[in-house]
Amino acid sequence: IDNPIVQSPRGLGEIFTTDLDANARTSEAPATNYLRPLFIAGASVLHRLFLDAPLGWHATAIVLHGLLAGLAFLLLRREGMGAATALAAALLFALHPSHVQSTAWVSGLQDLLFGVTALVAFLAYRRSLRWPKASWAPLALLGGAFALALLAKEPAVGLLLFVGAEALGWIPAAADDSSTRRPRAELLTLLAVAGVYLAYRWSVLGGLAHPFPTAPAMPEALASIPVALLAYARDLVWPVGLFLLHPARPVAAALSAPSLGAASGLLVLLAAAYGVRRRWPALARPLAWMAAWLAPVLALWAVNPEWMVMDRYLLLPSLGLAWALALLLPLEAAAWRWRALLWMALAVTLAGLSLAAMRPFASEERFWSAAIRADPASSTAWVEWARLRADAGELAAAAEALQRSVELDPRAQLPRLRQALLAVRRNDLSTARAILSGLVERNPGYLPGWRNLVVVQARGGDLAGADATLAQALVRFPEDPLLWTQRAILLRQQGRREEALAAIHRAAALAPQDAAMAVREASLLAELGRTAEAAAAARRGLSLVSSPEIRAELEKLAR
Repeated sequence: IDNPIVQSPRGLGEIFTTDLDANARTSEAPATNYLRPLFIAGASVLHRLFLDAPLGWHATAIVLHGLLAGLAFLLLRREGMGAATALAAALLFALHPSHVQSTAWVSGLQDLLFGVTALVAFLAYRRSLRWPKASWAPLALLGGAFALALLAKEPAVGLLLFVGAEALGWIPAAADDSSTRRPRAELLTLLAVAGVYLAYRWSVLGGLAHPFPTAPAMPEALASIPVALLAYARDLVWPVGLFLLHPARPVAAALSAPSLGAASGLLVLLAAAYGVRRRWPALARPLAWMAAWLAPVLALWAVNPEWMVMDRYLLLPSLGLAWALALLLPLEAAAWRWRALLWMALAVTLAGLSLAAMRPFASEERFWSAAIRADPASSTAWVEWARLRADAGELAAAAEALQRSVELDPRAQLPRLRQALLAVRRNDLSTARAILSGLVERNPGYLPGWRNLVVVQARGGDLAGADATLAQALVRFPEDPLLWTQRAILLRQQGRREEALAAIHRAAALAPQDAAMAVREASLLAELGRTAEAAAAARRGLSLVSSPEIRAELEKLAR
């Protein structure tokens, strides 16, 4: 919601050429691997409709989740399930606790959007396959749906893996599939779309993916895959105590005892899956479904180690679990009553677990408290807990939490930035300056470090130093409206009001929806005696959405 591109996108061009980073507009290069223009576009529409009012955002999440469950029902029907069985399985899928993170958390809208578009693409695939011969119209529908899914979230490539497995004959055709042909044309369509997408991704990000600074090296990343898969398997079939953060971490060495133990456990799990497939061949499809959607999230060399396992990635694999149960427990078969009771018991159990998983989302305090309990080794959890403690005035507790966060991840920038801000609150400007100087020296691309260093230098009376720092920052981040605002403030303090006004004009052009810019512009014009221009600037600001305080200032200046 706070992303400037979500709040005021500069056209579709910007939406399609920036990554999912709140500082993407001012970053020198993409800082994340998350290229999700469909989500950014959708979030921008929601922001225009609801601003930061939570009701509209959460209502959208509920609608998307309901649509996802409806599409799951259609998928299961296409796979040959009876109506009652498909309905029971779709309900079980919707109640799986792994869905809570995507539905209760506003940023989880990207998961729901990806899930909906991916299931639409799969249904388009099944529709295309029903034709005796490949036809361009259903293939075009499949390609378009797959493209939308990829633009929603990268794991949509899982559909390509599933179709590839079916085309190669590794999994059997669906039970109600009357076509005798293999999906070679469908596979070629998906490959073509994926190729275009990867070229687009490379052009925007400068590569398919960037290694995360603290991610494990490739040998350790590969050795950690069994650890991640076992964690996902456990949380899929025993979804007790699921939370947004997960304690699983990459192994320290490729041939360490944890990595070898996890590899052995995974081999046992694969052997069991093979035995199940031999006993019930139809289960090959839901098993392949689970594997196909988990495979894309196992690029552990490219992600933050704290996020190696995230149960929200079970959103689509959990449909594979419901699908398998539907094959084993059809309600249309004989002795359906005890099966119906079993389905009801499973639904009630999952509903209870989902309600329990929703409790931490009631408030930030409960959320980050639960985060620390779920993953006490999370630097992210401790830094956010420190923010809450600082907001409550508990500065000693905040300092302790920040120190814990730094110890857990010495290379993380946010904990050190928060340490500097805490030092400012304690009026220890020398400590704050030292921390911020170290931040920008170690990572010159870290914009918040530059912004706050300018403020600390100015507050400490070092206006020359603040000017010099600001000049360096503007060379590196010429599109940042806050830096231009800081320049205007410094120039105003020096009595250079015309130059300050030019800087504010530049800031306002970069953030046209920010009413606070209109206040600064109108105030400077009033100081320069240009009252008519000041009133006009204030009236323009009144047309923007603003807080009551800013609106009162604008009304005063508009008179």
